[in-house]
Amino acid sequence: MRKTINLRTKEKIEMLDNLRTLLVAGIPIITALDELIEESKGPVHKVLLSVRHDVSEGKSLFSSLDALENTMDKVTLNLIKSAEQSGSLEETLKDIIIFLKRSEEFSSKIKAALLYPTMVVALFLGILLIILYYVIPRISSVFYKLKVDIPITTRVLIIVSNFFVENTVAILSGLLFISVMVSVLYHFKKRSLQTLTFSLPLMRNLAKKLDLARFTGDFEVLLRSGMPINQALDYSGDVVLQKKTANAIKKSAEAVGEGASLADGLRKSKNVFPTSMIRITEVGEKSGSLEQSMSTLAEKFNKDIDENLKTITVVLEPVLLIIIGIFVGSIMLSIIAPIYKLIGEITPR
Repeated sequence: MRKTINLRTKEKIEMLDNLRTLLVAGIPIITALDELIEESKGPVHKVLLSVRHDVSEGKSLFSSLDALENTMDKVTLNLIKSAEQSGSLEETLKDIIIFLKRSEEFSSKIKAALLYPTMVVALFLGILLIILYYVIPRISSVFYKLKVDIPITTRVLIIVSNFFVENTVAILSGLLFISVMVSVLYHFKKRSLQTLTFSLPLMRNLAKKLDLARFTGDFEVLLRSGMPINQALDYSGDVVLQKKTANAIKKSAEAVGEGASLADGLRKSKNVFPTSMIRITEVGEKSGSLEQSMSTLAEKFNKDIDENLKTITVVLEPVLLIIIGIFVGSIMLSIIAPIYKLIGEITPR
């Protein structure tokens, strides 16, 4: 039975980078693993102990890592397997580290895209709860004591506020349950939730750029590590956000498998791959510098992503603030209007 040890991407990068440093220095793999075990802790320590045990029994590094569930992705495992067979483990580990770092950067860019709207919505909910739990109950008691004739909007607010106050435990339990369910869904359906988020109008162009940056960046690393072009295309298609992009990459892989050039394969999906990308790919293929072409494209798309993130923030900030301002303003108006009416009634004529 395979052991399950989950490693975060940062932990994988640090572990493989440290291993590579020792191997490049000429230290035998068993000795290198022993040194890393002494310095490690937590899940990384468990992984290294398991790998060290298997390697000492004559197994390859690939087999040792493959024996662990959810520790390394299939791309990393296949690269290590090929590297051990060709005797280029140190150089391939360097490529794997670049691959994992790009994966981490990709995740960071997604989080950055979602962070601002999430924070604004959280702030809005916080303000709303303060109004419902503390402001309205205190003011409504004054209205009822003085028998003020209040408008329908204020009555609705008071009813909602009373409901929240009287059912605090049930509401908090419900919110906790929803939070747990969202967390579980994100863990198991992360790809689907990301796809849903990036299908929104403002996020659609960002999702396309993220896909192109991830595809070209990962494809370049896989090619440089010696992976066959078809296999590299298959793996690159597994990491993109949009199904449309994944299908386009798959279509390109099929065309390449039938003898077409990569540029011709990409041309079959002009609605996904920009003309400039196809041309640069074609030049790279003809000059024998496809890896460099992919690297250039990845750099370009990453710059586009940074610009898109700035644009989204600039557009979202006023829109969200206006929506929240209107909502909170309406609530406050519903509270203030009866107060002014009350003041008018008690002011001597």
